[in-house]
Amino acid sequence: MKFILALACLILQFPILAQNGNSIELDTQLKGKHPLASGKVSFEITGDASGTATLYFDRNGWREVLIKEITIVRFGMTSTEKTIELVDGDFYYQVNLDSKKGSRAKQKAWSQLMGYKDRAYVINAIMEEQGAVRSSDTTHLEYPVTVWEFSKGSTTSIWSWQGITLRQAKSLPGLSYEMVSVKLEENCEIPEEVFALPEDIAWED
Repeated sequence: MKFILALACLILQFPILAQNGNSIELDTQLKGKHPLASGKVSFEITGDASGTATLYFDRNGWREVLIKEITIVRFGMTSTEKTIELVDGDFYYQVNLDSKKGSRAKQKAWSQLMGYKDRAYVINAIMEEQGAVRSSDTTHLEYPVTVWEFSKGSTTSIWSWQGITLRQAKSLPGLSYEMVSVKLEENCEIPEEVFALPEDIAWED
């Protein structure tokens, strides 16, 4: 029954008023979300889009931010976009720096399940709830990764090392690209300002 109740909260979302994460609390109370205390993953983007992305995380993975700069060629037109995706404990923020707009939500999937299950179990439960199927095991950057395939949605595959995405493929009408990690720095010091969100964002609550 506890597992069913936890799964029911996997997509729990509601508006929040400000950047107000609880990663410090979760890092103190629960096991590590990632196998590393902190890290920096550098990506290259190829396909119908080009660019770079960087994933920073600390607090054993309970706080992380993905900063992406991408140039998209779609239907013969070129556009650029810079985005930030921040996860601070149970709180999720997505910001488009070009339009100065953002969305935010609370998602308690990880913290609820990590309260009584190990990391491997939680990863499998969350990925399967999102519609992913475990297709194979391989290596990337010399790390053992699990390849997850999706039959629906814009994400078609994710290569994950114990919950850390090292490769991702996306497909939309007229647009397909991959985000592939080229370097993973383990247990490095991450500047606090990396996790700060701009103050002039119009939140779509």
